[in-house]
Amino acid sequence: MKTTAICSRGIAVIVLLAAIPCLLDAAPTHWKFDNASDRLAASSGLGALSYFDPDATGWGPTSTAFGKASSFGLPTPAGGDTDVMRFPTTTSRQGYRVVHGGTTNGAYGETSGKISNYTLILDVLFPASSDGQWRALLQTDTNNASDAEFNVQNTIAGGVGVNGLYHGSVPSNSWHRIALVMQAAPGEGKCQRFIDGRFVGGIGSTGSGLDIRFALDQAFLLLADDNGETAAGYLSSIYFVDRA
Repeated sequence: MKTTAICSRGIAVIVLLAAIPCLLDAAPTHWKFDNASDRLAASSGLGALSYFDPDATGWGPTSTAFGKASSFGLPTPAGGDTDVMRFPTTTSRQGYRVVHGGTTNGAYGETSGKISNYTLILDVLFPASSDGQWRALLQTDTNNASDAEFNVQNTIAGGVGVNGLYHGSVPSNSWHRIALVMQAAPGEGKCQRFIDGRFVGGIGSTGSGLDIRFALDQAFLLLADDNGETAAGYLSSIYFVDRA
């Protein structure tokens, strides 16, 4: 059974099996790329999205493109012919930086001033040319000097995961909603992964390795990896909230 929950910030969320209550003390931000004067501006919330460009090459505006899904010859996203962002294969000195505006919490909140609990949702499409390659999703290292934390696997229609634990399927040329629900903790961190509203696998229990590496400072990177294990694709939406 699916239900639709409307949070106080006006965002409709389709939830599988049960409605998740809207947490008023959370700090959600939603990007839909619908501001023609500033495509990276948040559609709601206080977070900020920018290009990760430590060498000031200006790669972002020249290699990233925006337009309606139909203008790129793409299938129609679930919300209609919405605005989307086309992103390239990125190098170790490229990616997208999110200053999320969240509040420190969880196991690493008091001890390290980090965000331990958070949810990241990406509406993404990878073309056939990107299928079978590593596709970095989340990079918590804002210097991009280490492996990305979550990826789409380098197999045809690969799953989502890390450290050899990949589940689900992300076929090319179709839109997919990938959700990562994280609770980082010493020795017993947990992450639940969802694709298109379906739970595809959890990582957790003692020795899971989902420790401080997976907690966030005040920013993180998207679509970035230290070895350039990325691939081109399209985003129609990004949603972040500092709660699991």
